[in-house]
Amino acid sequence: MKKILCCLLVLLIYTQIIKAQNWEALGPDDFNKPSYKAASYTKILVNGSMPYVVYRDEANGYKATVRKYNGNSWETVGTAGFSAGAVSHTNIAFNGSVPYVAYSDGANGNRTTVQKYNGSSWEVVGTVGFLAGGITNTTIAFNGSVPYIVYSDGTNSSKATVRKYNGTSWEIVGNGGLSAGAGLNTSIAFDGNVPYVVYTDGTNGYKTTVQKYNGTSWEVVGNGGFSAGAAYTTSIVFNGSVPYVVYNDGANGSIVTVQKYNGTSWVWIYT
Repeated sequence: MKKILCCLLVLLIYTQIIKAQNWEALGPDDFNKPSYKAASYTKILVNGSMPYVVYRDEANGYKATVRKYNGNSWETVGTAGFSAGAVSHTNIAFNGSVPYVAYSDGANGNRTTVQKYNGSSWEVVGTVGFLAGGITNTTIAFNGSVPYIVYSDGTNSSKATVRKYNGTSWEIVGNGGLSAGAGLNTSIAFDGNVPYVVYTDGTNGYKTTVQKYNGTSWEVVGNGGFSAGAAYTTSIVFNGSVPYVVYNDGANGSIVTVQKYNGTSWVWIYT
């Protein structure tokens, strides 16, 4: 149900932007921040009925900050600017009620670091900067209580790579660099215990490609590069066992496009 709600939230956001509807502030304007400094690399996720936002916080040295909306105002989760240094490519996920964030860690050569909130402070999951430098497009998600990350690996021709945390370290799922070439704008979701990854495929005109892990290796779902044109800001969710992807379609003025896999091919969802 959470995955369906997340998909509906994404579609609602894009639909509202396209139709130029009016938006009302959630809580006090300006995010209830003590300053008017900029926030970037923002991500939002709803846990239960409570929205959380992670972002790079200019007011705190461009470090990571997480805030949640308590029904009346936005409050900081733990300490503002809790990362060791400046961050980019932030992402957030939940293990039950526990928030985890992943980001490119400027204090450690822009390598990926994951932290979780233990109820009083943010602690590192595994080791800081556990991946080699040049990591971008990091997404974190859970399969049960096991956190997975997918990212574009700058040390391996920007290929898409998946890792999971085994309780001690972050291990590669399948082969490192699952995409044939650059795999950008990565996102991950699960059908039961099977991870699916969507990415912008550098070997197929930067169109959309989805792969799943069959327990031994990664295999393409349907055809590689199935979008009409180059795709941007790709994301994947499941409705039951049916995968849906959303992206900006470069062949159609970068409008938002949704497709689902019907068991044989990827088909468009029309409005």
